[in-house]
Amino acid sequence: MTPEAGAHMQWLGSAAVRSALAEPGIKAQWSPHKDWSVTVRDKKLNHFTALDWDPDHPYIWRFTSLPSTELVSITAGTGFGTIIQLIGEHSGGNMKTDPRVRTSSFCRNIGALLGVAASAGGDKKVLNIINRTPYLCRIDLTTLPAKGITAAPALYRAISLFETEYVLVPTPAQTYYLADTGNVPGGAGCLNAALFHNPFYGCIDPGGTFRPFLVGDDLSISLDSDLFIKPAGDFARAAQELPPVTPEAGVQNVSDLDPGDVVRIVCYAQAISEAASEVAALVLNKDPMLLSKTMEHVAKYAAAVDIRYNQLLSTLY
Repeated sequence: MTPEAGAHMQWLGSAAVRSALAEPGIKAQWSPHKDWSVTVRDKKLNHFTALDWDPDHPYIWRFTSLPSTELVSITAGTGFGTIIQLIGEHSGGNMKTDPRVRTSSFCRNIGALLGVAASAGGDKKVLNIINRTPYLCRIDLTTLPAKGITAAPALYRAISLFETEYVLVPTPAQTYYLADTGNVPGGAGCLNAALFHNPFYGCIDPGGTFRPFLVGDDLSISLDSDLFIKPAGDFARAAQELPPVTPEAGVQNVSDLDPGDVVRIVCYAQAISEAASEVAALVLNKDPMLLSKTMEHVAKYAAAVDIRYNQLLSTLY
């Protein structure tokens, strides 16, 4: 174990962290994850790992325009209560800009993110981000502990059950950039994210319809009516609320995703969109989730996704 990893493990297990988690307000933000992790294991809800076709290297993904400027950091001396609170608020979708604790959201499953966003209850700003950002960052989860990084599943909101969001949290006083594109400041850490061209960049028209797009040299993928945006008007309104996107110039070592992987992502997104639209109220929920009330819905959702994904995949790949 590296010194950084040892320090991180010591920090995560410290009495200060345990006492901070004992505070009622913070405990409410963090407690759902423990129950959910146990339930995923016991119920075998494979929705979380269906696209991890390399089980030894589970990946997390982020759509981005400026990969070399994105970072995670915690200012030295920041109190544990503040750290835990801000991570919880980030996971709730409310706090992402406090300079003392800079975290970053990644998704475990691109198809789930895309499909949930397109569904009746999905966040159309997320869909606009997917449509307007030119790059995908991919990080191998197994590489993070040695760098002193924790990938904490997003907590507090039921949306994390459907989008499989993770929040990257570094050891206090450490700063890591997501991708080394040649201009990372000297001495700063780097998470060595692999960069890919975003195959969904610009493939949604202003009316909210996915256009067919070319993957590789000769494979054209058409997203059928299952993935029309629901409701389409929300997509147009969300676009007006987002700032302009300025892609980073001169990014090096950007690859294309394997065409077969893109097909799997598209099939998964279609299956997710159908299933998530059936539980739109849960997808929209930003209140603390009560696992006992959502478990039945999630179990049916996961089963429906698995069946529909395999049906769609057999028609395309």
